Amino acid sequence: MISILQASLLPRFTILGLTPNLLLLTVLASSIRQGPNHGMMWAWIGGMVSDLTLGATLGLSSLALIPAALLAGLARHRPLRGGWVTTALIIGAALAVFQVAYLMLQTVVGQTIFAPGIRQIVLPLWGLHLLAFPLVYAGVLAMGRLTGSR
Repeated sequence: MISILQASLLPRFTILGLTPNLLLLTVLASSIRQGPNHGMMWAWIGGMVSDLTLGATLGLSSLALIPAALLAGLARHRPLRGGWVTTALIIGAALAVFQVAYLMLQTVVGQTIFAPGIRQIVLPLWGLHLLAFPLVYAGVLAMGRLTGSR
């Protein structure tokens, strides 16, 4: 079974053998841009669609994405005010919350989980997400301008 830690519904690309979770990054960017309520809404919708598409336990992804979206909402408007260091720390914490929550939820429902080595996969994937976040955030800003949303 594909793990949502490395899966997304968007076209896949890999960097150094790792695939960023574009759904997770988009939810976090949406929370920062439009507030935690908006991010949690997309976490629920995106997580449900992801679970249906990947054949995972329905609702598992949503339940892991929601606390990450809530935490990311704490950084609302900070990037626009020059608080990039604080934003990076919040995003890093939100990524960790998502990963821990998803692995714990998999254990609760009795799914066999792939427990990757921290140094081999989790930390590099966390770093990749931190590096990819500004690109996804720029995309969310551009989509907001195209659709006329504030």
